Amino acid sequence: AVNHLGHFILTLRLLPLLAKGVGRVVMHSSSAHAFPGLDIEDLNYEKRPYDAFRAYASSKRANLLFAHELNRRARRVGVTVTAAHPGWTVTELQHRASGDDLFRSIVVGGNKLGLGMTPRRGVLSLLRAAFDAPENAYVGPAFVIAGPPVVIGKTLEDYASFKFYKEEEAKKLWDKSEDLTEVTSLLLQD
Repeated sequence: AVNHLGHFILTLRLLPLLAKGVGRVVMHSSSAHAFPGLDIEDLNYEKRPYDAFRAYASSKRANLLFAHELNRRARRVGVTVTAAHPGWTVTELQHRASGDDLFRSIVVGGNKLGLGMTPRRGVLSLLRAAFDAPENAYVGPAFVIAGPPVVIGKTLEDYASFKFYKEEEAKKLWDKSEDLTEVTSLLLQD
């Protein structure tokens, strides 16, 4: 849960500073968000077997739900939110992950064949989301796993694999995150 809750805590703690200027939050996501498995009642995998890949995918789904809810709440204090995924970027993350051995083997094999982008290329989507994307946009590589960064749909809701989004789920995740972290923001209270 730290991959989501850490973002949640840091963002809410920085929000008063962001609200003083023209603030923007860029949520770092992944196309792994499309894998099922987010259990808002068990973010820390205390009630089910831990699987590193599924936990990562769940955290990225949580990051996008958080981005939605944060954008809804924070725009009234002048803070905007975008999200981005870097595409298939070759890092040590894939080598260290446990869990789904078939998926991990495919990714590690692809890395060896040079199918992924370098971290220097992968970060371009995040930079575009920070400096050259409309509010609530989702930015990623033009060819899903690689390519120049493009805005994928005018809003996160337009992004094809994010059709699962439900406002109630984002609000439920927000409430659970506040409960688990004991962090709230008076600026964002409904």
